[in-house]
Amino acid sequence: MIDVVRKCILLLCLFIAGRLPAQTGLGESLLLEGRMAMSRAEQYLLAGQSADGSWHGSLATTAQAVMALANAGYTDS
Repeated sequence: MIDVVRKCILLLCLFIAGRLPAQTGLGESLLLEGRMAMSRAEQYLLAGQSADGSWHGSLATTAQAVMALANAGYTDS
């Protein structure tokens, strides 16, 4: 349970960091690597979603996962 919450918090931080403007001087390969990591994190969250639309654990876990996906620009219902 706590492990799932920790993963959701980490992913939320990654999504938020990915939404920040890129610093100048970052190589194209580093930017691509970041985008790929964001995509993997999004897929991880979507794979962990239950059939009823929630995520494992408490309501807070579901809220964190939804916020992370929303911050990443995910719009599919």
